[in-house]
Amino acid sequence: MKAIAKYLPVEGEIKDGDTIRHIKGELQTAILKDGVLCIETEEYSGAIGLDRYKVVKLFAVTREALLKAAFDQGPFDPPVEIDALGPLSPKATWVKDGDEIEIKSPYDGEKLNPIEVLESEILYSDASKYQVKCSQCNTYH
Repeated sequence: MKAIAKYLPVEGEIKDGDTIRHIKGELQTAILKDGVLCIETEEYSGAIGLDRYKVVKLFAVTREALLKAAFDQGPFDPPVEIDALGPLSPKATWVKDGDEIEIKSPYDGEKLNPIEVLESEILYSDASKYQVKCSQCNTYH
């Protein structure tokens, strides 16, 4: 199945090494020193408030969901929530925001009881992430 990789905000506190997005859209890697977020950009270097940043993770999103979100988004509206298929596997390290990717559902070929999934660790483990097909080795990671 084809999808687009998209960084979307997730719940949680910013931790050292997280990918974060500024309210203006710029992506960076979080560097925390003594609990203070330190940022280096062309315009600024130093400590900055955490309230201007959100933790983001890569998700698989359909082209249709992106088009719907763009259509629903007015020029002065707050960001529209995008319906994502699910998070991408952290093993797909080559994937960047906006890449068109071939994905495999974590539940392909498996018959899982939805109640068991909700009550188990599967939902929060890497086993619940969408795998991405590597163009070099043609395997899903």
